[in-house]
Amino acid sequence: MRTQKGASEQLRAELKRLRQRVAELEQAEVERKRAEEALQRSEEKFRIIFESIADGVAVTDLELKLTDINRAGVQMLGYSHKEELLGKSGFDIVSDKDRAKAIQDMSVTLASGCSGTLDYNFLSKDGAEIPSEYSVAVMRDSSGAPTGFVAVVKEFTERKQAEEALRVSEEKYRTILENIEEGYYEVDIAGNFTFFNDSMCRLLGYPEDELMGMNNRQYMDDENTKIAYQTFNAVYRTGEPAKAFGREVITKEGTRKFVEASVSLIRDSQGEPAGFRGIVRDITERKRVEEELIRVSNAVKMSTDSIVISDLDANIIDVNEATLKMYGTKDKKDLVGKNSFDLIVPEEREKALKGIKELVEKGYLKGREYHIITKDGGRIRVEMSTAIMKGADGKPIGFVAVSRDITERKRAEEEIQASLKEKEVLLDEIHHRVKNNLQVISSLLRLQSGYIEDERYAEMFKESQSRVQSMALIHDKLYQSSDLARIDFGEYIKGLAGALFKSHGSEAARIALKTEVEGIVLGANHAMPCGLIVNELVSNSLKHAFPKGRRGEIRIAMRPTAENELELVVSDNGIGVPEDLDFRNMESLGLQLVTILAEDQLGGQIELDRTGGTRFQIRFGVAE
Repeated sequence: MRTQKGASEQLRAELKRLRQRVAELEQAEVERKRAEEALQRSEEKFRIIFESIADGVAVTDLELKLTDINRAGVQMLGYSHKEELLGKSGFDIVSDKDRAKAIQDMSVTLASGCSGTLDYNFLSKDGAEIPSEYSVAVMRDSSGAPTGFVAVVKEFTERKQAEEALRVSEEKYRTILENIEEGYYEVDIAGNFTFFNDSMCRLLGYPEDELMGMNNRQYMDDENTKIAYQTFNAVYRTGEPAKAFGREVITKEGTRKFVEASVSLIRDSQGEPAGFRGIVRDITERKRVEEELIRVSNAVKMSTDSIVISDLDANIIDVNEATLKMYGTKDKKDLVGKNSFDLIVPEEREKALKGIKELVEKGYLKGREYHIITKDGGRIRVEMSTAIMKGADGKPIGFVAVSRDITERKRAEEEIQASLKEKEVLLDEIHHRVKNNLQVISSLLRLQSGYIEDERYAEMFKESQSRVQSMALIHDKLYQSSDLARIDFGEYIKGLAGALFKSHGSEAARIALKTEVEGIVLGANHAMPCGLIVNELVSNSLKHAFPKGRRGEIRIAMRPTAENELELVVSDNGIGVPEDLDFRNMESLGLQLVTILAEDQLGGQIELDRTGGTRFQIRFGVAE
C-alpha cells in the first residue's frame, strides 16, 4: 500500500511538472507569436521606410551581390522591376572609370565599418553614366560578424549640372576678362585695386604684384583724381552706374594716356556698398584721330579748293564752302545727292568715267582737267585730283575729289602762249634777217677784196669774211632750230669746220678733221664766242700748221668737266708754235680775238700746250 501511495505521489508530481512545462511552452508560444508580430510590424515599417526613401537604397551580401534594392534605386538605374537587379554584382553597375576605386573603397569600408560620402558614376540600364553621392555601412549579425552591406545612393545629376554650369560660366567669365582689350578692375571703397585683368596691367604698365592694392591717386594727377572722385562718389550716393567718363592716367613709364571708363557699385551679401567695378578703355589713339579730324575738318572748311565727298556710286555726300562758291550756291542741298558726273559737261563724261576706272586701279588720280557746269549753267575749268576713301576694314567706301578753278589761269596761260608764239615768230624773223645781213656783209667783203692788189690786205678781208660767216652760221642754225635760243653745237661745228676747209681749197685736202662734240647744246651767248674761237684757231692751223704740203690732223672737242663747266679744245699735230712766242702778246689779230673772247666774253681760262703740235684748251662756266 505504501508502495502504491508513493508511486501515486510521484505521478502527481510529474503531472504537475508537465503542466508547468506546457504552461511555459504556451507562454513561450505567445511570446514567440508576439515577437513575430512585432518583427512583422518592424519589417513592414522598415519596408515602408525602405520603399519611401527618395534616395536609392541597396542591400548586398559580403560579395556585393544585390539582395534587395528600393523603388528609388530601381528607378534611378532605369529598371522596371527590382528582380532585374537582384543577384547582380554591385561592381557591375559602377562605371568602368570608377570600378577600381569602388573595389578599394569597399575593402576600406569592410575594415572600418562605414564609409564617408563617395562620388561614383553608376551605370543605368541603357549604359548612361549617373553621377551620384554614395555612402555605405557594414551589416552584422547578433554576434557582430559582418553579413553584408547597405548603401545609400543619391543622384546629383542636377547638382552636378548646376556646378558644371557654374564652372563653365566662371571659366567663360575669366576667359572673357583675360582676352578683352579693355581693362577690367575692381576696387574697394577707398579706391584700392582688389582685382583686375591682364589688360589693365598692360594699360598702366605695372606688373600684377605692383598694381594690386594701388590707389588711383598713384596713377593720376590731381585734376584727374578729382574727376574720378566726383564720379565714384556720385555712383556711391545714387547707386546708378556711370558710363564712358573720360580721364587721363599716367603709366609706370610716365606716359600719359587718355582713357574712357565705366564704374558701377559692388554690394556685399547684406546689400551694403563694398567697392566698385568697371571697364577702362585706352582711347589715346581715338583722341589723336579725333583731334586730327578736327584739324582736317577746319582745314577743309578753310580750304580755297573745292572738296567733294561721294559714295562708290559717285553720289555726293558732302561738300565744303569753296565748292558751294565755285558752283554758285549757298545751299548744300543744291549739290548733296546729285551724281558727280552730272556736274561735268556732257562731252567730258566719257573721259571722267575712264578716269574712275583708272582711279580704282591706282587708288588716286592727280591733276585731271574738266569743265564743270555751275548752277546758272555756266562753265568753269577745274584741275581735279581724286582719291579712294577706305573704311576701318580697308575696303573702299567712296571718293574724295579736290578741285581748283583754273579758268583764269588757263586764260592767262593761253595769252602767254599766244604772246610767246608772236615773239618766236618775231625772233625767227630777226635771226633770218641778221643771217641775211651778215651774208650780205660777207659778200661785200669778198667783192671788195677782189679790188685789192696787196695780198696782205686781201688776206685781212678774207679773214673778216670768215668771221662774219661764222656768225651768220650761228643765226642760220638758230633760225632752223625748234628752240630759238639754243643750238646743237656739234652740228654747228661740223658746218663751220666744213666751210673753213672748203674755203682753203686743195691745200685742206691733206689735212684730216676730227670732231668730238656730241650732245652739247649751247645758248647764243655761249655759241657765238665759241664759234668765233673755233673759226680763228682752225683757220690758223690750216694756214700755218702744215707748210710745204705736210699732212696732218686738226681736232675739235668739247666736253663737260664739272657741273656747269665745259672745256673746248682745238688742236693740231702740225709744226707747233715756237717756244719763244707768247700767244697773248702776238700781233696776230686772230689770237688776240681768241684771248678776248675766251677770257672776257666767256669768263673762262685759256691755256696753250705745245707738246706734239698746238693745243688750245679753254674752260668756261655755263650756269645761267
